[in-house]
Amino acid sequence: MELNTTEDIVAYLREWSMDKLEEADSIGAKDAIYKEFEEWIEVEDKDDIEIMALEPLEEYYDEKGG
Repeated sequence: MELNTTEDIVAYLREWSMDKLEEADSIGAKDAIYKEFEEWIEVEDKDDIEIMALEPLEEYYDEKGG
């Protein structure tokens, strides 16, 4: 699977978290996974997801010499 955009990555991680929730054996594991990914699992309308991402910092580090 090729993930080219932030939106692709978010969609993939949402599906991944829901799969992990279904695969978990214990109630404790399900609860922990749900609590960690609740915001992503409970999205009612996928078009309402606000994605905030940092731009790559390579240029910053190149300018600062580090």
